[in-house]
Amino acid sequence: MRQLILSMAIAATLASSCSIKEDRTKCACILVLDMTSCSNAPDNVRLALSTIEEKVELDFIPGQDQPFYEYPVAKGVCSLSAFLCPRELSSGTDRITVELGENCPELFASRSVFEAAGETAEHKVVLHKQFAVVTVDLDESPWDAATCEIAVKGGINGISLTDLKPIKGSFYYEVPKDPGGFRTFRLPRQTRESAAELSLELRAPGGSPQVFDLGEYLAGAGYDWQAEDLQDVVVKIRNSEIVVETRSSDWIIQERDVIVI
Repeated sequence: MRQLILSMAIAATLASSCSIKEDRTKCACILVLDMTSCSNAPDNVRLALSTIEEKVELDFIPGQDQPFYEYPVAKGVCSLSAFLCPRELSSGTDRITVELGENCPELFASRSVFEAAGETAEHKVVLHKQFAVVTVDLDESPWDAATCEIAVKGGINGISLTDLKPIKGSFYYEVPKDPGGFRTFRLPRQTRESAAELSLELRAPGGSPQVFDLGEYLAGAGYDWQAEDLQDVVVKIRNSEIVVETRSSDWIIQERDVIVI
């Protein structure tokens, strides 16, 4: 990685390798990647940079690397995918998929296309939240939080790291029991069509499952799967209704009773 990332001194040397008398349109552009927004990331940030001449993968290590990187690129259009890399994800992987029975990982990612036309160009890397944390609140429901079984099903099981588009596939996760009355899981970014396939299945020990149309509840609450940063969700199951809250950080953005059951 250190061989791929050039210091300012080396970048300056490359930039001056073209003399004033030469055609400078063929000289490299020094691309400066501003990583300041990623400096506190809890894991490595992987960068996949593509230009008209090359493709290269770079790793930014928060706390060890400088927040500004310089890299010489051929002048022209560049595309950059950046993501906070789960430790088990290997280099060269162009997607993240969730196996049946696994929870969705906490993925922060971004993709941008820009032009590096001058002698230098600067691009700020900002990662965006690609998953939604869903909390099922059983505290005032007829279900026994300590023994109730909950599973979530859907039609998206991954995301492409080249264009950040959801990947179709079966998603199934059994939410671990929690005697405190709250169950939490994560959903990957959905398309408008796949969101309609989301469902919650609740089952009491020895009983028949009851299926709740989670996609319909989220649509009724105005949930936006196209937002840059996905909001978190609280689904409150009560005796006569389901209440959906969408949240950003610690405050409620929108709340609406969406259905009577």
